[in-house]
Amino acid sequence: MSKFTRSLLFKIPYMLNCQEFEEFIDDYIDGRLPESVGRKVYLHLLACGDCRSYIAAYKRSIEMGKALCDKLDSEVPGDVPDELLSVVLKNIKRR
Repeated sequence: MSKFTRSLLFKIPYMLNCQEFEEFIDDYIDGRLPESVGRKVYLHLLACGDCRSYIAAYKRSIEMGKALCDKLDSEVPGDVPDELLSVVLKNIKRR
């Protein structure tokens, strides 16, 4: 999709921009969005490859974090980013 076409899409009144989309990511992943907002998020994802990539990476991070928590007594997989491991360990120590 050309930049011009994309810029026109985001001028449609009901279309979310990327910043607005980010506000709904957690609720979108958890399936807690009202139907009207869910449609806006869906339309944004259809139009925005950057946000599709972002949400895919976000979901992978959540999955890796869950896998890490499930295996705290075992060795950490090599593909877990150091930043993610650090954040998880800090949060565990706070509890």
